[in-house]
Formats: sequence, structure tokens, C-alpha cells
Amino acid sequence: MRASKFLSVLKALAQTAVINQMIAVLIAFFISLGVGFQNFWRTLLVSAIISNCIGFVTSLAFSAVELYFIRFMHKKWVSLLLGIISAFIGTEIAILIITQFTHIPFYSGFMGHFVMIVMNTIIVSIVVLLLYIYYKMHYTIEGKEQKIDSLELKHTEAQLHALQSKLNPHFLFNTLNIITELVYKSPEKVEEIVLNLSEIYRFILSKSDEKLIPVREELDIIRKYCAIEKARMGERLQYEITCKSDARDALIPPLLLEVLAENAVIHGLSPKKEGGSLQILVARKGDKVLCMVEDDGVGFGQADKNESYGLKSVRSRLQLQYGGRADFSIASNRGEGSLITVEIPYEDDRSHR
Repeated sequence: MRASKFLSVLKALAQTAVINQMIAVLIAFFISLGVGFQNFWRTLLVSAIISNCIGFVTSLAFSAVELYFIRFMHKKWVSLLLGIISAFIGTEIAILIITQFTHIPFYSGFMGHFVMIVMNTIIVSIVVLLLYIYYKMHYTIEGKEQKIDSLELKHTEAQLHALQSKLNPHFLFNTLNIITELVYKSPEKVEEIVLNLSEIYRFILSKSDEKLIPVREELDIIRKYCAIEKARMGERLQYEITCKSDARDALIPPLLLEVLAENAVIHGLSPKKEGGSLQILVARKGDKVLCMVEDDGVGFGQADKNESYGLKSVRSRLQLQYGGRADFSIASNRGEGSLITVEIPYEDDRSHR
């Protein structure tokens, strides 16, 4: 912490040095416009001594207060007092250097000395006051921007929660329909389905407030969901879920892949008389996680523009959570099945802390 503060002081001093030289050149130029440029280099030397002395003293004074008395920095009177004191001390040092180490004729006597101090004090006080107003406005605007960013983040989180709250009843509705079908056809399978459903909803309730979860937990829930669907469809549904070793620690939004799997089964495989297979693959692809959900169901053509609620929700969640950093694509042909690909930035427990 101290090292970073020390570096910030050095940076401030370096900036001050550059500004001091610029001010010295400007002062020497404007003075020479009035009295002529025959003594420009002498005028520049005097301006540089005065500018550097006042500038460095002022910079050191403000840096010291910022390091040790930060709570006073927002007070206007502190800034003005520091400016006045710095101008007085800097002017005294500059006069001492000019009179003792150069042969340049300079203000002499009490009045000349007094006029020099008052003039520099007024100039520095005006500059400090302007800088105070500037930084006050800057920090006010910065604070408002941070507040806006915070509100936007809360708005995004609220939208994600709203999508999540819609997904849960949607999933429950579909599962209850499955149970209703099996109550009469295969009542012995209902108990297994209810147990899997309870496990799924325990997961949903425990993870509802989390933005990201380990992909292995997501895939466990998909296996339970597929077991429910297989109890209904029997041999008409085959599924394979694969997660590469380099992607097992990846974090993904909860129920992201479950919704895609559910969409593939309900809209792709169920309508197909002979059923089909569902394949899910999760792998790492550079600095991203590649998720593929493929089925060989009925598919859909380019003319079918109405996406299911599940696909719309996934697209919206990816946009809200990742913006342009996520890719979502659908490849499908009528009668040939569908392939949905999702790529999101790779995150794990270590990078997410």
C-alpha cells in the first residue's frame, strides 16, 4: 500500500515537472512580448526557477495532505490555505536562489520582495481554486457514473432473476405433464420421476441466487431430467452427456444447458415417431467454454422463425450476462435435427474470486 502511494507521489512530481517547464516558457514568452526578446533566456531562467520552486512545493504539500490527512482534501479552505502557504514558501525559495546563485538583477528591497510574494500568492491561489473546482466536478461526475453503473448492474441482475423465475415454472409444467401421462401408463415409474424432480428443484432453489455454477453440477441435473424423459419415452430417447477433463471446473449460468436439452427433447425428439438421440458436449476452446447440444429430431427450416421460449431465454441471458463476449448459434434443417452451440468466456473458482 505504501509503495503504491509512493509511486503515485513520484508520478505527481513528474507531472508537476512537465507543467512547471510549460508555465515557465509561457510566462517568459508573454513577458518578452512586452519588454522585448533581447533578454528572453534570462527571463526564461527566472521564470523557470520561480515556476519550479512554487510548483514542487505546492505538489509536495498536496501530496503530503493526501497521504496523511485525506479526510481534509475535500474542504475548499484547506486547498486555498495550502495554495497560499505553498506560494509563500516557493517564492521565498525562488528569491533566495535567484539572489544568491545568479547575477540576474531582481526585485530588491522590502516592497519589491513583498510585491513578488503577494503576486505569486494570488496567482497560485487562483490556480488552486480552479483546480479544486475542476476536481470537485470530476469526482462528482465520477460518483454519478459509478452510481449509474451500479443501477445498470442491478437492473441486469433483476432481468436475469426475472428470466430465471420464468424458467422454473416452465420446467415444472413440462415435468408435471410427463407425470400426468405416466400415472395411467406406467404408475411404477412415477415414484422415480418424483424423486428426480425433487432433486432438480432442490438444485434450483439452492442455486437460484447464483450467477455461475460448476458445469458438472449442471450436467448432473440434465442427467436427472433425461431420466425423467426416458421414463416417458422409453427406448425412443437415447442420450449421451460428455464433459472433457479440461472443462470440468468451468463455471456456467445455472440451467443454461438444461433449457437447451429440454428444448431438444420436447421440440425435436418427442414429435418424431421413432424418437432419436440427444448428445451434449462440453469442452474448453482456448479462453472459452464450448457447449454443444445436438439432436437428430424433426429439426426446423429457415422459414420457422418463431423460436421456443427456451431458446429466447438462453439468448437473452447470454446477452445480459456476457454482452458481446458470448456466441450463440443454431444450425437446423427440417427432418435432420438441430445443433445448438454456445461459447462463453472460461471462468473457474480461481478466476471468479
